Amino acid sequence: MQVLVRTLNMLTLLSRHPGGRTLREISDALAIPIATVHRLMAVLADNEFVVRTGDSKRYSLGPAALSLAQGVRRVTAVARPPMDRLSERSQETVFLTELVGQRAVCVAMVEGTRPLRLFVRIGQELPVHAAASARALLAFAPERQVDEVLSANELTRFTDETPESVASVKSVLAEIRKRGYDVCDQELDPNVCAISAPVRAADGSVIASVTLAAPIDRMDPLSRKRDIALLKECADEISAGLGYRNPASHAETTPVQRAARTDNNRKGGIEYAL
Repeated sequence: MQVLVRTLNMLTLLSRHPGGRTLREISDALAIPIATVHRLMAVLADNEFVVRTGDSKRYSLGPAALSLAQGVRRVTAVARPPMDRLSERSQETVFLTELVGQRAVCVAMVEGTRPLRLFVRIGQELPVHAAASARALLAFAPERQVDEVLSANELTRFTDETPESVASVKSVLAEIRKRGYDVCDQELDPNVCAISAPVRAADGSVIASVTLAAPIDRMDPLSRKRDIALLKECADEISAGLGYRNPASHAETTPVQRAARTDNNRKGGIEYAL
């Protein structure tokens, strides 16, 4: 019984520290011998309940623990049908990203029917400062966690458009919070545009991001506006499937207001649901 209690206490401690904790810090905080902490953490790591963050000696909650926190069903299971529909409607590549410790990791992908040179695969780590998928996660994270993640990752310059400093990345994150999604124009991959929106759990916390990627030449203003609307619809559907209820979704629900929005869309030359 003592082993179970200690294991649960370690997981609870890590849940309160998104930046992770070292074995010594866990030992000191919980008054557990460090040899015992090391043994229990090895078992948790083998079963993906914890992960070691990069080259550091810090441990954070892993995907197995996160899946328990997210409810009875994993995000990927809930997200797949909306992602399939988004890819089918846009014909573009769509992928899902989660923050695991201090890493942004692609956890699911639907390849589009149209060609795209995009080097992303399931399990791949995405740069936290240059990928829309990662920034859509960080934009809604606590400031302390943002600082820890950015300080733990190298801000590599991939193109001339890549933000290279913590200040410039934080400026981008502020813009994402204002508009509710991110647009990455050739900041990671040349000639590629990626748009990403946050996915929320039942309590409103952002636990994943869904991203649509396409070549710049297919992202003219009309296509971009359409794909952003489709992406936001997809993210909202996934969030709803996880139990999130957006208070704003109850606005403008009268037939007259809905008709007015539809008419405005048509006048703009586009017919799709916002």
